[in-house]
Amino acid sequence: MAIDLFVQRGAGDLPGDDVIDPLVTSIPVALARGRNELDARAHAKHEVELEAVYRGGLRIGELVRDTDLQALETWTGEVSGITHQIRRAGDSVQLSTTLRIERPIAA
Repeated sequence: MAIDLFVQRGAGDLPGDDVIDPLVTSIPVALARGRNELDARAHAKHEVELEAVYRGGLRIGELVRDTDLQALETWTGEVSGITHQIRRAGDSVQLSTTLRIERPIAA
């Protein structure tokens, strides 16, 4: 059984992209998928790159919170990329993690 899923944003006058997924075969799954599509595209976002001490347990899709001490603000974003680096400095080794985070743009 195929289910057509229509996603509209704003006041209902901004049609979203068609959602084509053969795995969506029931109404509850279609409703959940529609909510996820709306949540994922509800706000404009920009990508921020942050470097931190090594964080081995992070995964793409997790929510992280950052406190910007210069701007005196705390914000939450979704991890969209993770890179780990190893640097040698003489006899010591430094491990770090760079995160790409999709941060919602404040309205």
